Amino acid sequence: MSERICLVLEALSIVVCLHRLYGQRFKFDIVTLCFLTLDMVMMQAIDYYQLPSILSMFIYPVIALYCGIEFGFKLREIIINNILYLVIV
Repeated sequence: MSERICLVLEALSIVVCLHRLYGQRFKFDIVTLCFLTLDMVMMQAIDYYQLPSILSMFIYPVIALYCGIEFGFKLREIIINNILYLVIV
């Protein structure tokens, strides 16, 4: 149970950090909810089916897609902010 709570808090910290990097306030909308749900499903599937932990790397393209949908598809900005959130988080 505590592992799932930590997973949700980690995903929320990523979302909040991205919103701050883009200079926006955090808003809990349908896109954010879909991202958090997809993140939870992917991580739980890896844990439940005992898949290799390297598969958790597939969340990074999902985060880049979330940034594109939420903040606009400016490739340079997406790359820079994804590197920054990785360093911060």
